Amino acid sequence: MQKFYADAFFASTPKVLGLDLQPLTLGHAFTLLAIESPYITGSKIPQIDDFLAAVWICSQSWTVARDKLVANTFGDEVVAWGNKQGELKNPTETIKAFSDYLETYLQVAPRYDSHIVNGQEVGVAGKSVRVPWPLAAAWLLMARMSETEAWNTPTVRAFAYIAADNAYDDSLIPDISEPEPEISEATTEQESA
Repeated sequence: MQKFYADAFFASTPKVLGLDLQPLTLGHAFTLLAIESPYITGSKIPQIDDFLAAVWICSQSWTVARDKLVANTFGDEVVAWGNKQGELKNPTETIKAFSDYLETYLQVAPRYDSHIVNGQEVGVAGKSVRVPWPLAAAWLLMARMSETEAWNTPTVRAFAYIAADNAYDDSLIPDISEPEPEISEATTEQESA
């Protein structure tokens, strides 16, 4: 079984800065996008406050984090918690644990991997991504589950479900050029004759 599909159902979550991280759901990813976390947007190099905010969000249910953001108490809670952390012990190990967690949960099935074309993000079949990707994934899942279940689906599992739903759609199979047949010397001599 490919690592992507194994991780979709068997990935574990680490403890970071004393907090047990939750599986990174579509709701967590959407909340991280809402605060423009560089861990999701890739827009800048993350700073310590970005790290603390992302760890705090990922240690809560995404609805708790969302509600704190809506109530405008999110920043205060993260700062208060961050101040209790003091100096990071083993910062390299701590950041690596969080990076590995994100790497695991932010995998997408290879055929759904987005890329940049002419400065614009595109996804499946070269179509522009017009809404935040967690919203697009949750919407696709809502055809088969409730809204709450969709937002609570771990990101890597969401993409596994989406891939399974389209398993027999040949239009999503990437173009792979067929290898050219080998031309032997005998064939070349026959054609020249």
